[in-house]
Amino acid sequence: MGTEARRTAESAPPERRPSSVPIPSTRVAALACVALLLLPCRTLADSMRCGSRIVKDGDTMEKVLDVCGEPAKQERTWIQRAPQYELGGRYYSFPGTEDVPADVWTYDFGPNKLLQRVRFIAGIVDSIVTLTEKGEK
Repeated sequence: MGTEARRTAESAPPERRPSSVPIPSTRVAALACVALLLLPCRTLADSMRCGSRIVKDGDTMEKVLDVCGEPAKQERTWIQRAPQYELGGRYYSFPGTEDVPADVWTYDFGPNKLLQRVRFIAGIVDSIVTLTEKGEK
């Protein structure tokens, strides 16, 4: 850029001056924004891959057993919650309490994979957590 062009650019009103923000920084900022927008989508639902199939929140114990097989470890406790009934795919609570089983199954898919813990409430997947320990199989 010559001296004359530089003086013209510096004396131009702010809205006509060349942008001082380099284009690569704009691209990086745009990619960062897209990454932040996609981040919450990753945590919307718990899921676990068993071979080529997936189990997720809301699946039944029978489906998990069918897709993933027997877990390496099973634990059962009981919890109290408000009684619920299901109508049209939605659950409704009503006053009172009931005891329901809370099962925790731990899956070991081998020494190079992290353990997976599946929690069931009343026979329905409530949560799936990847543990920090590797398997032993």
